[in-house]
Amino acid sequence: MKSRLTRSILLLLAPALISCSGPKEGHQTERSVLAGVKTVSISTSSVPEFYEAVGTIRSKTKTVISARTTGHVTRVLVSEGDRVRAGQTLVEIDNRDAAVQVRRAEAVESEARESQVVLDKEIAAAEFGRVAAEANRKLAESTFDRYRSLHDRRSVSDQEFDEVQAKLTAATAELDRATAMLESAKARRNQILARIDHATAERSSADLSMDYSRVVSPVTGIVTEKTIETGMIAAPGAPLLTVEDDTAYRLEAQVPESVLGAIRKGDAVRIVLEAENKAETQGRISEIVPSADPSTRTTIVKVDLPKAPSLRSGLFGRAFLPSGERSVISVPRELVVQHGQLTFVYVLDEKIVRQRLIKLGKSSGDRVDVVSGLQNGDLLIVEPREKLIDGMEVRQ
Repeated sequence: MKSRLTRSILLLLAPALISCSGPKEGHQTERSVLAGVKTVSISTSSVPEFYEAVGTIRSKTKTVISARTTGHVTRVLVSEGDRVRAGQTLVEIDNRDAAVQVRRAEAVESEARESQVVLDKEIAAAEFGRVAAEANRKLAESTFDRYRSLHDRRSVSDQEFDEVQAKLTAATAELDRATAMLESAKARRNQILARIDHATAERSSADLSMDYSRVVSPVTGIVTEKTIETGMIAAPGAPLLTVEDDTAYRLEAQVPESVLGAIRKGDAVRIVLEAENKAETQGRISEIVPSADPSTRTTIVKVDLPKAPSLRSGLFGRAFLPSGERSVISVPRELVVQHGQLTFVYVLDEKIVRQRLIKLGKSSGDRVDVVSGLQNGDLLIVEPREKLIDGMEVRQ
C-alpha cells in the first residue's frame, strides 16, 4: 500500500520536475556545425565468391630410390636434408662377387681372343694352300684334256695317259683336302667368336652388377627420408632413400563437387602459405583429379606454387577457389570505426552526422563487406573523419 502511494506521488510530481529542468523560454540547444564534408553513396555490387580449400604442400617430383641387387650396405653417403645432384653416389653395396665375375669374364675373353689370333693365321695358311691346290688342279685338268685328245688320236701311249689322269685325280683330292681344312679352320674360328661374344656378355653382366653396387640419385633434389644404414642388407625393390625436387612444389587440396564446376585447369588461384608467415601468393591449377572420394564426395585439386625457399612437403596452405558471385555492400576498411565491441561508420542523414552501427562480413584487400546496418543510397562520410561527432550539422 505504501509503495503504491509513492508511485502515485511521483506521477503527480513528474510534470513539475520536467518543467523545472527544461530549457528556459527563448533558449535552444546548439548543434556543432561542420562544413566541407565529402561523401560517397553506398550501393550493392557483385563480387566474386571464393571457397577456401585447405591442403598439403607436396613436391611435384618425389623419387623413392631402391637397390637393384642384394648385398650388405658398406657406406651410406647422405643424410636427411642433404642436397644431391643427378648421378651422385648415395649408397655403396658389397660388390666382391661382382668383381670376381668381372675378372673371370675378362680372363675367358682374353683367352678366346688369343685363340682367335692363332686361328686367323691358320685360316690364312689354309686359304693359301687351297689356292695353290686349285691352281694345281686346273693345270692337271688342262693337261688331262690335251692328253685325252692325243690318246684318242693314238699319239700317246696308254701309260702316259694313265699317268696324266692320275695326276688330275691327285690334284682334285688335294684341292678337296685344302678346302676341308679351310672350312674346318673357319668353323673353329666361329666357335672362338661365339666364346668371345659369350665372354663379352658375361663381362657386361658383371659390370652391370658392379654398377648396381653403387646406388646413384636419378634426380637433383633434397633427401627427405632415409631407411637404410651401414651394415644392413639391401634387397631389390626395398626403399633406401627418398629424394624430392625442392624447386617445384604444389598444393593438393580436397575440393567438394559443388565447386568443381567453377574452376578449370590453368586458372590462377590465390594462395595463403603458413610457411611464408601467411603471405599471399598466386598459384595455377595444374591438375584436377578425375575421380572423387566416395566417402567425402571431394576431389583432389593440385595447384602449382611459385618458388619459395621455405617450402617443404607436408606443410599447410590454403587455396581460395572461385565458386561464383554474391551481391554485397562493401566499404573501405579505413572508414570503419572500432570502439570497444561496437563497429560503426559515419553517415550523412538529412544534413546530420549519424553513427551507424554495422556488422562486418568477409574482407578482400582494402575493403570489407557490411552484412547489416547499411543500405543502397546511404551517404558514407569520407572526409574529414577526425572531426566527426554524432549529431553534428553539416553545411555545404
